[in-house]
Amino acid sequence: MRLTQRTSIAVVTVTLVMLVSAVAPFAAVGTASAEPVGSGEIVYVTDSGFEVTDASGGNLSNGTLFPDANTLATSNLNVSAPGTASLTIDTRTGVQTTVSNVTGLGSLNVTLTPATSSPVVLVSGFENVSYGSIDYDVSTGGSDITYDASASATLVIVNTGLVSEATVDAIDTDDDSEVATGSVNDTGAVTLNLPSGTNSIDLQDPSTATATGSETGDGTSPGTGTDTGDDSGSSGSSGGSGSSGASSSGGGGSSGASSSGGGGSSGASSSGGGGSSGASSSGGGGSSGGGGSSGASSSGPSVSVSPATVSGEAGDGTTTEGTGVDVSLENVNSVEPVAVDLTDASGSDSVSTAGESGLRNVLADGLEITIRRSGDYDLRVTSRDIDVIAASAGADGGTPDLSTGVLDDAGERFFEATNQRPVGFITVDHGFDESDVETATHKFRVRKSYLDATGASVESVRLYRDTGETYQELPTRLVDEDDEFHYFEADTPGFSTFVIGTAAPVFEFTEATLDSASEATGAVSASVSVTNIGQEDGTAPVVLAADDEPLGTVEATVAAGETVVVSADGVVETTDPVTLSIANQPLGPFTRESLADGEPTDDSESAAGDETSDAADQVAAEPGSGSMLVIVFVAAIVGGLFFFLLWRQQGRDEDEERRKRGKPQ
Repeated sequence: MRLTQRTSIAVVTVTLVMLVSAVAPFAAVGTASAEPVGSGEIVYVTDSGFEVTDASGGNLSNGTLFPDANTLATSNLNVSAPGTASLTIDTRTGVQTTVSNVTGLGSLNVTLTPATSSPVVLVSGFENVSYGSIDYDVSTGGSDITYDASASATLVIVNTGLVSEATVDAIDTDDDSEVATGSVNDTGAVTLNLPSGTNSIDLQDPSTATATGSETGDGTSPGTGTDTGDDSGSSGSSGGSGSSGASSSGGGGSSGASSSGGGGSSGASSSGGGGSSGASSSGGGGSSGGGGSSGASSSGPSVSVSPATVSGEAGDGTTTEGTGVDVSLENVNSVEPVAVDLTDASGSDSVSTAGESGLRNVLADGLEITIRRSGDYDLRVTSRDIDVIAASAGADGGTPDLSTGVLDDAGERFFEATNQRPVGFITVDHGFDESDVETATHKFRVRKSYLDATGASVESVRLYRDTGETYQELPTRLVDEDDEFHYFEADTPGFSTFVIGTAAPVFEFTEATLDSASEATGAVSASVSVTNIGQEDGTAPVVLAADDEPLGTVEATVAAGETVVVSADGVVETTDPVTLSIANQPLGPFTRESLADGEPTDDSESAAGDETSDAADQVAAEPGSGSMLVIVFVAAIVGGLFFFLLWRQQGRDEDEERRKRGKPQ
């Protein structure tokens, strides 16, 4: 074969193409892709799998399109999602934001961050959303947010600009009815749970309402309402309380109204007259002190807490036990926060299960509740763990079971819906209407060593509310820590069962196979497929056992979303019938025929077992590494063959030149 210069170049080119084609599947993935789809639309896909169709026709980003794996940054709007979701951007002017065809909510959140408007987090339910600059002034009116939702929808307005504990009411602009309400937290955010359907809402801060009113006496009042009472007297003596729990200095007003020298209009408090609900009034002396009209007691609420132990079934027939408290709230005033401290009554931080002592991983520390109506209320708060760390392990933790086998029915349902590993459950049972709850905040803690042992980060801890149909992720914040625990708070629109979830490795074991078993020597070998169906990389111990007694253990390191096949070896040291298993998956019965003379001692057996485990550890598979070695090997062969042919051809060319010149070879 004669290789000209052109032929040589062609061979090199073909070789390079073969190598690039072989290596390309193993190259690093780009940060994202952008593809025009017609009509000026562009489809972007982030590393997290978030697909965004930009139909706005606006300019592209002035900087980096993809600042991180979750985010698309355009010139007037950033959109972000930590996983598979999608939406279409219809408008992005910086002030006005409109998105449609939203999918993926419920299992993750989508965050919209306009250039000049408040960031909004879409939590669940929304299909289409449009909003601009939000004005919370009651007198302004108009629509702040319009949306379409096939089910009840939840969003978080990240930066309201309102003070902590301010109330935000969502008013339907069609009929002026209140469809939702929320309380601003310490970070300035508010969560709203909105009804399904096509709606236009006006967001209002009730404290901005302009008060109007009149009074028939000689006092003045900016309070709302009219006082029909007429109290006379030249001077007031110290008197009783005004209506609606308001205090007064002077006489008590009639019909719940205050007086100031004459009939005073309704007011929160008065000087010289009895106070009632509303703003204050001032003026002359009231009548001699009398009692105000009916209302909540001026004394604060009474909170009593007593321990309770609750047992139940997890749904799979197993019994669950949790520690909790019975809470009684008396003399609760309307829209006044009530703090419930559970730290002294929620039980010990240790628990006894199956005769073994363990350290609890989840403890409910308290609630802060604001209730709409005055009165007395009772509720029960119960918490339980998915599993516990052995008390003997102490602060160093233990080795929790990271397989799906440790999850009961409730845990499996939560994992399937959220792909988060459950750590524990908190249940709040109550006998009052859900609509009575204005706002509520959970306070709880999670053991540090447990998070470390499960491979979960503190940043991934979230509280989820079980709505019966799905799990609603609640705004969760880390507020404190000590040597043993991380302390969290999470705001909730109501009470039910709550799940504390984390992004952690979760292993599923399938296809357990007994590869070999010698009845003569007792040597057995088995394999099992290990799939990490969680969100983080992790290591799973794979134990080959006979009647639950370990014969050999292999540590399988598996990346999130990957599957490896792991083999383990061991020797059965008894002639009694045993049942073999690997990773708690049954392999079947086995009986060794006899023990040979000179059978190794227990110490030597243990050493041999350790060597087997160490050798098995070294062959823990990294997906794709074998394929890469094959590619390198093939490339070396192709390259060597090419240079060999080139060398042979060069020799033939020299021989041909000699013949042409008449020189002997």
